[in-house]
Amino acid sequence: MAFSGSDNSGSDAIIGGLYGFTKPTLNTRLQRLETGSQRLRRTGLQPSAGSYARIPVDGLDSTTRGRIATYNTTQAKLGGVSPSTNRNGFAYTSTDSSITWYWDGTNGSHILVLHRADRTQFVIPVTGSGLTVSGLTASTNYYFLPFWSPLNTCNVGWVPATHGTPQIAFVLADTTDPINGPNYVIQQNYQDREPITSSYMLAATAAGGGSGGGGGGGGNCVMAGTDIETLGGIPYQCEVTPESQWVRITVEDGRSLACTFDHPLFHSENGRIPAYDVEVGDLLIMDNGERKVKEKIEFTKVCSKWKIMMEDGHLFHANGFLSHNLKPL
Repeated sequence: MAFSGSDNSGSDAIIGGLYGFTKPTLNTRLQRLETGSQRLRRTGLQPSAGSYARIPVDGLDSTTRGRIATYNTTQAKLGGVSPSTNRNGFAYTSTDSSITWYWDGTNGSHILVLHRADRTQFVIPVTGSGLTVSGLTASTNYYFLPFWSPLNTCNVGWVPATHGTPQIAFVLADTTDPINGPNYVIQQNYQDREPITSSYMLAATAAGGGSGGGGGGGGNCVMAGTDIETLGGIPYQCEVTPESQWVRITVEDGRSLACTFDHPLFHSENGRIPAYDVEVGDLLIMDNGERKVKEKIEFTKVCSKWKIMMEDGHLFHANGFLSHNLKPL
């Protein structure tokens, strides 16, 4: 059926006859439906109005055209949520009263990249790199819990702590406190935060009048249960801490090593390199010569890591893989 001209009275009459209401009533009901509909306008979400049951606008992510924003606190989640992981690392420099953290590729640091559960990757901005925490005590270990918040797009966040200026440094007593210690880690994993480390990140101030430095968020470690053999049989110390993010490297003779991403191995051409820089086909130095890397995988497993430390000497074999130690603090 066709209608011509600007007079739609015929169509209005037909609609009214079918549904039992007139054009003014129809317009009113259409307007009510429109106010209750969430829709995109100029690439942004148009909020709805009226007494409708609906998802709050800030619970949706306009950049993905309406997908649920699970990072937003308007979403109430129960149980575990697939984590984001960071395969690169912070590094720091220190004086006897301060620690400065870097994540911009300088001072031994690496650009931070989050690997998310939806298979995307996100490069954390370097804004704020070179963050100095002052007011600390010489020759002391301090612990930090950094995170990234999708709602805070300008800088790395830090769990509020007990020491330093800004007050983001924990001491050992905080981390071992059976009540508050776990709560600090929970704060790093709040619903609107993505943890950048799997646990506390360690840094140490220098002795009086000195300076120091190092990497954080890992600690050159291997998975508990690894076969350790120091070169020359030199005694070593083993510090045991929790860990969940690992890389497993397998060579052509079937041997494998599970370690943290920053664990130092030895490449036949490039010398000492962190485990995350190892590629399939590389030749690594083993206890029986060079062996080609057959497989490299990253995985998550709640376990313990061993930090191998020696007063004398620098090298040890971990499941046959030539590795570099850390000096005891």
